[in-house]
Amino acid sequence: MIYNPVFFFGVLIIIIGLAIELMGWKIHQQIVGVSGVIVGFVVGDFVGGAILNLDLLPWRTALIAASTIAFFTLFFVYIRASIAVTSGIVGALIVSGFTSSRTITEWSLNYAVFQTNYNYPLLFVAFAVSSIAGYRFYKLGYIILSTGIGSILVAYGGNIAGLWGYDYLGIFLLLSLMLGAIVQFSEEGIIRERRLQAQKFKFCPKCGRPISIDTMTCTKCENKISSE
Repeated sequence: MIYNPVFFFGVLIIIIGLAIELMGWKIHQQIVGVSGVIVGFVVGDFVGGAILNLDLLPWRTALIAASTIAFFTLFFVYIRASIAVTSGIVGALIVSGFTSSRTITEWSLNYAVFQTNYNYPLLFVAFAVSSIAGYRFYKLGYIILSTGIGSILVAYGGNIAGLWGYDYLGIFLLLSLMLGAIVQFSEEGIIRERRLQAQKFKFCPKCGRPISIDTMTCTKCENKISSE
C-alpha cells in the first residue's frame, strides 16, 4: 500500500479536503468556484456510473465535464443555489454511507467484484431535506460550502486510499463535517469578537490614542472630544 499511487492520491484528496475545511473561511469567493467543480464532478460521476451505467470512458468523461461546467456556472450566478445543492449532496452522501450496501457480483482472477446497492428513495429524501435546510439558512453560506466540500473530499479520499471502506463513508463524512464546522465557527466567532472590541473604542482626533467611547477628554493630550 505504501508504494501504491492510488493510496497517495487518496491521501492528497484528504489533505485538500482538510485544508478547505480549515482555511475555507479565508477564501470565501474562491470556495464558490471550488464547490461548483467538486459538486459537478460528484453528480456527473454518480449519474454516469450508478444511474446510467456508462461503461465507455469517453461518454462518462463528457458527462462529468458537462456537469462540472454547469454547476460551476450555476454556483457563480446564484450563490443560494450553491449552498442548497451542496447541503443536499452532503446529506445524501451521509445517508448513503449508512443505508447503501455492497454485494459480490462475480469473481475475477481470485478477486471479488462488488456492486453498490443504493437506497434511492432515502437518498432523494435526504437530498431534498438537506437542500431545503441549506436554502433556508443560507446566511451560513460559506461555512456550509467549505465544510461540506471539505468533508466530501476527506470521506472519498479515505475511501480511495483504502483507509476505510465505503460502508463507513457516512461516519467519516459526519466526523469531518463536525471538525470543519467547529473550526470555522470558532474562527468566525474570534473575528466577530475582535470587531465588537474594536467598536468599544474611539480614537482621539488630535493624538490618535485609542480611548473609551464614553471618554470626553483624552488622557494623553487632554483634548476635548465631541460626543459625536
